[in-house]
Amino acid sequence: MDLARKIVSACVGIENEELSKSAILKKIAKKATQAPSLAGVSAATIEKKLAAREAIGSTGFGNQIAIPHCSLDGIDNFIIGLLQVPAGVEFDAMDGKKVKLLAFIISPESKRTQHIQYLAAVSRIFKSTNQIDALLAETTAATLFEKFLSLALAEKTGHQTKKNFLFHIFIQDEERFNDILEIFSEMNISQLSIIEINNAGHYLHHMPLFASFWNESPYTFNRLIMGVIGSAYLNETLRRLNLIEDEMESQGIMYTVQELCFSSGALEF
Repeated sequence: MDLARKIVSACVGIENEELSKSAILKKIAKKATQAPSLAGVSAATIEKKLAAREAIGSTGFGNQIAIPHCSLDGIDNFIIGLLQVPAGVEFDAMDGKKVKLLAFIISPESKRTQHIQYLAAVSRIFKSTNQIDALLAETTAATLFEKFLSLALAEKTGHQTKKNFLFHIFIQDEERFNDILEIFSEMNISQLSIIEINNAGHYLHHMPLFASFWNESPYTFNRLIMGVIGSAYLNETLRRLNLIEDEMESQGIMYTVQELCFSSGALEF
């Protein structure tokens, strides 16, 4: 996802007159039609879609910011723009205050997951009061576009450095379990949980159809370590797990790693 590539310069501007919510949505719709990707789409269609989304609940989330957005059939690309309204707009914002910056997103109807990702990326830019002030300080559409673009590029870089991965490690050797747990304790990784599990035979023995094939065996060691690891620790963790796996000749241990699109919070070790 490249937020900066979706910002259209023709869709960035400053509205110096005092406007109502319906009037600013009309302005946004008209501005959006200047994007090449929306050639053939009427401003009235976009305005209707934006108004329908606002009827569900205001996209003004406070601190002078709103992110009106909608999806359209028949388009293939995302369009992101920004309007600055120095006089402010009564936009039914969550904090009851006027909105002065409106970033808008027009997306393809078929790309809802990416739509959510762009919404999240734009909202992250506006979490900083300093960045909001910097955008409000611009006095021309050209400089407003450049500032918004630079913040989008910075957001992408910062977000990439925080990439996280979900891992599962299945272990059937108690001695190696301690070795593996030591890897994580040394790296001070807190997003970690350990679950005691059973192999499939334990359950199949109790199913009449399969009972003759499986004997109820005594307790055997089975643990699942699962958690979230940052990209900074991933390569070293996999290297050390590979060493343990080689010692066990790939028997009694299995692990998987998946890249996460989102994670939040932390757990105690």
